[in-house]
Amino acid sequence: MKSYLILMILSLSLTILSANSFANVTDRKYLNMVKDEIKTEAFEAYQSRSNPNYKFTVFTKEHERLFFIVSTDYSRLKGYQGTTTLGIVFNDSLQVKQASIIRSQETASYIKRINAMGFMRKFADYRPGDEVEIISGATMTCDAIIKSIDESLAKVKPLILEYLK
Repeated sequence: MKSYLILMILSLSLTILSANSFANVTDRKYLNMVKDEIKTEAFEAYQSRSNPNYKFTVFTKEHERLFFIVSTDYSRLKGYQGTTTLGIVFNDSLQVKQASIIRSQETASYIKRINAMGFMRKFADYRPGDEVEIISGATMTCDAIIKSIDESLAKVKPLILEYLK
């Protein structure tokens, strides 16, 4: 539940940062909650020079750089009924540290089942192309989530390299 809260707050912070909206006290409160949760003061928003639609937030903690993206900035793959928006935290080598469902157009009972069966926890230490066992009865949604993570990371990779220059 704690990691889900972090991703929800990170999602809000990314929206806040990408909109350049620091004036609102509530916005600052969310950003401070994120920094407190991951115990770091070092963070920045980055927007691609070549494609302004591509953006991410960078957090630095104990010499490790972590990136946060919202999947629908990079991929809009549909499952059974619609798109599922994910919050994805990963490192410089595109290894996922955690992924969480932020919102979904899928049937609520399928999303509950996916969460209850720990599907999203399977993405800790995930690398694009790794095998992930899907949840029976939610096959299309699980497949779309896996492909969305892979596609998002493939699209963000050149942006990460641009950032690291």
